[in-house]
Amino acid sequence: MGSGLPHDWVSDLEPGEKLERRDAVIQFDAKWVQQAASILPELAEVKPLLEQSARGIEFLGHSAETAAAAIEAMGASTGLERLHHLLELFAILARAPQEERRYLADEWFRPQLDGQAAAVVDLVLEYVFSNHAGSVKMSEAAVLVGMSEPTFSKYFKRATGQNFSDLVRKLRLAHARRLLERSNKAIAEICYEVGFSNLSNFNRHFLNDAGETPRHYRQRVQA
Repeated sequence: MGSGLPHDWVSDLEPGEKLERRDAVIQFDAKWVQQAASILPELAEVKPLLEQSARGIEFLGHSAETAAAAIEAMGASTGLERLHHLLELFAILARAPQEERRYLADEWFRPQLDGQAAAVVDLVLEYVFSNHAGSVKMSEAAVLVGMSEPTFSKYFKRATGQNFSDLVRKLRLAHARRLLERSNKAIAEICYEVGFSNLSNFNRHFLNDAGETPRHYRQRVQA
């Protein structure tokens, strides 16, 4: 995640459920890497990665597995050994093939979050996360932050890089995947539980997002 890129780490958990060691976070100053490259030219290999991180990158497959191991090793080490694992992580991510990268924001997107915009986005995200399985309306979100609906729509897209409706749909589909993985509830029941009001609409959006139908997804992950 590049500097200033809006993001939230969301775990769709049941009330009282806890996920141990859910995440590991490494923060570093990109300017430090760029300055260090003037002394250690080998670090120039990381520059394209830093530029691309402005869009946010999700790493997949073998790159994700080896990067995760390097991150875990950093947490268990100190001193020069920790620096070694950080450089190892840079190398893994910088050399990851394009098919093992998924960019999270459109190519044209650049973060535009000042203090006020960040506060607005935080309020809206809290509203969406609290209600995404029920009734979520852009008109209510707009009132929450004191804007007209058209103004809010443009503001949210400019600040986050995605439409309000897209965000709500993605959260609902993520919740649906979890229920398909962990429960034996009927697909129709899951459809309504995550906030969709029409089964055919749910199936169409799920197919577009996951590349397979809810039924095929369940059969694959529960096999």
